[in-house]
Amino acid sequence: MRHRFQLVRGALITLPLVLLSMPAATRAADQDSLKVEGRFTVAAPAEGFHWKKQEAGGKGEAKTEVFAAKKEGADSAVVLIVGKESADTDDKKIAQIKGEYNGTIAGLQKLGLTDLKGNPPPVKPPIGEKASFVLFGKDKQGKVMYERVVLVFGKSSYHFQIVARSEEQLNQLSKVVDTLKEQ
Repeated sequence: MRHRFQLVRGALITLPLVLLSMPAATRAADQDSLKVEGRFTVAAPAEGFHWKKQEAGGKGEAKTEVFAAKKEGADSAVVLIVGKESADTDDKKIAQIKGEYNGTIAGLQKLGLTDLKGNPPPVKPPIGEKASFVLFGKDKQGKVMYERVVLVFGKSSYHFQIVARSEEQLNQLSKVVDTLKEQ
């Protein structure tokens, strides 16, 4: 079953469900953790979820890497977009937060979600190591879809996009953010 997933910095992307060859990015056999040698590790979001590297869009050297964690048959997922550069000032962090928020709204609307609700993320300096927001709305079948975006500012910029059908599931999957460890 193919699934369409949503936003990479405001643009809709289709995430193929095939594992690409990735010598530097491997899953640790013990926990299905994603490990990118010399950069970072992050655990699987929940039992049965597996990280897969996604094909990066654009031409030339990609400035981001995209990974997705999905469980077969589930309608929830976690997408992790890793920027090659850090957001090392409040101005850069605020720009990323605003771009992600506005892009997420636009992307959810393009997916056909209606009655979007949520609170905008705080963008008043100083900006800490993390920023997040939650949006939710109804799809064409009237089912509620939740999306939490968490931006983590470290040696790189990490953009987690967590999609679920319930608040409980969203909160459970969002715990993956706290497993991020930079090397």
